[in-house]
Parts: sequence; structure tokens; C-alpha cells
Amino acid sequence: MVGRQIGSLTRRTVLGATGTLMLGGTAFGASRVGDESRTFVLEQGEECLPITPLRGDETAENLYDWRKAQTQYSSAGTTDLQRDDTSILFLYRDPQGEHYLVVVHDRYDTDRSGSQDGGGSATFRFSGPDSGQWVVTDDLYSGSANYDRWALDQDPQQIDWTWDDFRTDGGVYGPLGDSFEVTIDPAFNEDAALFDQHYEGRITDWQVLSGDRSDPDRTSISMDEPIRIHTGRCEDEPQSGRLDVRIPQGRVNPRSRGLLAVDLYSTDTHPVEDVDHGTIRTHSGVRPVKIRRQSDRDGVVRLFFRMSDVDLTGEETATIRLEAETAVGTHGTGSATVRLVPRPRGGRDEADRDRSGHREDDGGDSKDNDDDEQRGPPDHADTNGRNGDDGRGGPPEGPGRRGP
Repeated sequence: MVGRQIGSLTRRTVLGATGTLMLGGTAFGASRVGDESRTFVLEQGEECLPITPLRGDETAENLYDWRKAQTQYSSAGTTDLQRDDTSILFLYRDPQGEHYLVVVHDRYDTDRSGSQDGGGSATFRFSGPDSGQWVVTDDLYSGSANYDRWALDQDPQQIDWTWDDFRTDGGVYGPLGDSFEVTIDPAFNEDAALFDQHYEGRITDWQVLSGDRSDPDRTSISMDEPIRIHTGRCEDEPQSGRLDVRIPQGRVNPRSRGLLAVDLYSTDTHPVEDVDHGTIRTHSGVRPVKIRRQSDRDGVVRLFFRMSDVDLTGEETATIRLEAETAVGTHGTGSATVRLVPRPRGGRDEADRDRSGHREDDGGDSKDNDDDEQRGPPDHADTNGRNGDDGRGGPPEGPGRRGP
């Protein structure tokens, strides 16, 4: 969860690093970016924040879980996300891939152990896409104790909430559609329409949640400035792209002590000549011990990883995931799947034959056609054969030993 503080902001600053920034006098935090095919941002004033929808395996209505008197007219499904005297909002992605906006004011405290400041009040002037509607209205029911007002037949809509100790108000709006824009002009406490008419409590923080459903990033935003949530990116947000990763070997032996060859091909976002070789690594952080440019094939570099360093777990296949950045900082990811040599039930394993001096497959590159070869970091053993790691499984040749 976010907690670090960062200093000044510039216009449309991208809050890409995890941390907490200051916006409108309150803490403005950063979160992880991305939602498979779509991205979402929240804008407030001159600041822009990428946000990631929380995901779940239930409908948005079931997530909120508002069942009138059964849940004391409160959200029973978001109690792990709620905080005392805090209003939260977040995007939620349901199992069908639909997105909803969820708003929850305060905390539903069934054991009455939290704040006893008399509930609270809030007013939202709200505009959302025509594809959506308020599928949860906390509270909108017939009864003398229902003081909330929902003016949904006007544009913008206006919702006036007020709630008692240990309870919540809020709602769920959606589905939002493939491309959408939501605007909220907030008013809390004394600025809310129903403040001090029924309850006297106060909201002290307004937070946007983003990322992991079980432990989301929390971003505090100004309580008296409008916000705009929409599909898209922040103006200066670093772009990401795709790496084209291929493994030339037909199959590999995960128990080998040799090298694994991985080819990196150019893509539109990551031409190999623009990739910063110092940023190439596997998903677990393993870097290649050698990088070779293929002189007979434009747009390809061959990477060599120590087999023992790479995670090749799997029954029949394993997936290699790579990350890299261009010189201007464009981050890219890609993966390739390779067949694994099975461990024999009896007899000698292929890894045993490696130890007998057989050469590990180098990906079919039988001739040395590189004109630009780079070694890995200094702490790696040299790969020129002095340490028996030139792709051979055993020690280097010498008197009394025969080559393959």
C-alpha cells in the first residue's frame, strides 16, 4: 500500500512511482497503471493520476452488499476497504469485464469500536455515461428515517447523503462502457446540503483506491475540488510496449548447466537498436551473461542466460518473461514458451550427458556471426570457456579429454 512522500508536481505529472504526493494540500498517492486493454486516469485541477480498477469474482451489487435493514442500511461487502471518517471511491471490474464506479462514505462498524463522531454528510453533483445507472443507492428507500435525497432526473445529478454513527452511505454506478467520462463536484461537511440537519459527524479524508482488491493503493485527494475519471492516459505518462521474445531451441533441458539462448526481435515500440541492454532482465530480475547482435539478421539480438539462473519450472513447457526499456525509458514486456526435456524414469538424464562434455544447444547458431557481442555484469563468470561455461556442460577441454 502507498506510503512514501514525493515533493513537487508539474502540470499533468505522471504519478507512476509508488508514493504519496501532495495535491490541494492533501496527500496524493501513486498507483500501479493499466487494465489489460484499457487505461484509466483521475484528473483533479492540474494533476493526473493513472488508476487501476479493483477486480473481483462477484457483481458490483454483491461487492457493495447493501441489504437495507439486514446490513443496517450500509455496505457490508466493502468493510475491509472502509476507514473511519473517510470517503472512498474506486473503479471495479466484474467477472464479465464491465466497469463500475463505487462510492462509500465512512465505515460500517458492527461492533461499534470505531469513531463516534455522529456519522457525516456529503453532496455529490454527478455526471456519468448514459450506459450506466445507479445500481446501488445507499440509501434510497421508503421510510421515515431515510433522509438521503437522490435527484437523478437532472443533469448533473445531485445526491445528498447523511448517515448515522457506525454506518455508511454511497452507491454504485455502471456499467460505464468501453469509453467513458465521470465527473464529480464534491461537497463535504459544512458544504454538504444536509450537514447538521440530522447528524453532526465529519469526513476528514477523501481517497481513491487503485490496484489490488485485497491491498489497494490509497490516494488522498482534495475534498473541495471537482474530479474527472475517464478512459485514457495522462499527457506525459510513459508509454509501454511489447517485446517480441523467441526461444530458438526446439526444447531445453532445465537441469542443464549450459546457457539458454533467447532471441529478442524488434517491435514498433522496441526496435532492438533502441533497447538499453542494461535494462534487459527476466521477470524475476535475472540478467543475460552475454548479448550478441546477429549480423545476418537485422532487428534481432541473441541473449544468453545461465540455465541454472532461469526459472524453468513446469511439467512439459515453461514460460520465459522478459522486461526491457528503450533509451528514452519506454518499458516493454514479452514472453515465450519453450518445451522442456522430461526427466527420464530410468537411465542417464540429458543433464548427465552435459556433464560428460556434450555441448548444450546454443539455439542453432553454429557459426560465429556476431559483430557486436557484450558480456554480462562483471560478477558473472566469463563465458569464453575458461570456466567451462561456454555452453558446454563440463570442464573445458584439456589433455586427456576429447571434444564432442
